[in-house]
Amino acid sequence: MLERRGQLRRRESDRVEDDLYKTFSTPHCHHCLQSWDENELLLDSQKQLIYISPQATDIIKQHPKLFTLSPGFRLLNREHAAKLESFGSGKAQETEPICLLLENDQEPQRILLSCHQLPKPSTSIPHAAGYLLKLHYFCHFQSLKWQQFIRQYTLTRAEIRLCKSLVEGLTLTEYSSKWNITTGTARSQLHSVLGKTGTRRQADLLRLIYLFTQG
Repeated sequence: MLERRGQLRRRESDRVEDDLYKTFSTPHCHHCLQSWDENELLLDSQKQLIYISPQATDIIKQHPKLFTLSPGFRLLNREHAAKLESFGSGKAQETEPICLLLENDQEPQRILLSCHQLPKPSTSIPHAAGYLLKLHYFCHFQSLKWQQFIRQYTLTRAEIRLCKSLVEGLTLTEYSSKWNITTGTARSQLHSVLGKTGTRRQADLLRLIYLFTQG
């Protein structure tokens, strides 16, 4: 009986992974990715391009010394290319997504590339998505992580202002004085942010912000 339940769970897991593959490999999903306004690429298991967002296309066109898309996606820097190849072949020690900071003497902008390997399907799916890649200009990356934190917890403008002030090291009294609000209002904003983020104390909130924006 336990063995049968285990088999059912494995089949359910396989079905979920297959659905994930099929979803990432459909034009509908590509349209959704485009609507996210992100710099993303989808590659198959052979690093052939399945989908690229207009934003990612612009980055690659502006930095031809770092990338090539033909015949498959490659990094021109040998060290970076070897790390990506090792990650894709399963020879790397890392099981988590890898991040590479791409830079070139002739390229003033540094670009952060993150690569996520999708689970392998249990059945053969032609041209299935195997990798999800994201590109970000390094100088903009921290602001993007702040945006993710804000979206995750649906913070208001006042709550965002409070969080950033706390990160800067201001006390609630200093924050109140700087923005010309009462200490009671500041405490009310902090209470709201703690509730939204599921944290209990200001120290826990700062730790959570750090994990989002600096980790």
